[in-house]
Amino acid sequence: MINNINSLKISYPWLWEDNLDMIVHNDFDGLLSAYLLHHFNNWNIIGFYDLKNIWYSKHKNIDDLHNAIWVDLDISKPYVRSIGHHILKLNNNQQAPYLKHSLNPNLIRNVTQLNFGTKYPMGTCHLIIALNDIKIKNNGLSKYLFWHPDSSWINGQNHRFFKNVNYWINSFLQIPLLGRAPELLNRYSECQ
Repeated sequence: MINNINSLKISYPWLWEDNLDMIVHNDFDGLLSAYLLHHFNNWNIIGFYDLKNIWYSKHKNIDDLHNAIWVDLDISKPYVRSIGHHILKLNNNQQAPYLKHSLNPNLIRNVTQLNFGTKYPMGTCHLIIALNDIKIKNNGLSKYLFWHPDSSWINGQNHRFFKNVNYWINSFLQIPLLGRAPELLNRYSECQ
């Protein structure tokens, strides 16, 4: 499980609440993350954001959007809660009060543009799995499905990023399904 899970529960108590509304990024990682949050936390999708437009339920208003959790999206508004994984700071000296409610592994581990090679290389869905201690059955297809979001598989195969992917999977996320990264990735590389 992620180091300091108790401090995360204090800083982001809403992540473990039930029946929250969410706005979801419309890519595979966002949709898989929304599925996990709906299935395990009973969260409800009220809209989608495609990085250009917000599509939301006609029964919702702007206050509902502000109160929703933005999933697989890093929102830089001090009153909006979001879960994402992109680099959000140029350096550690940069003050970021606008990211007050942004749950992001790069913020947790103080990864900035200056140490880009150590950035979180996985998807938001992997973070959600680890935070909620979700057990994914290894039925053969699962491991490949969960390696797909945000090019995680490609990042793990790249000789420049392999050690970083391995670190995040085994030391930070600790997801058993993905914990066999070296074996799976090396086997794939041998087939090339």
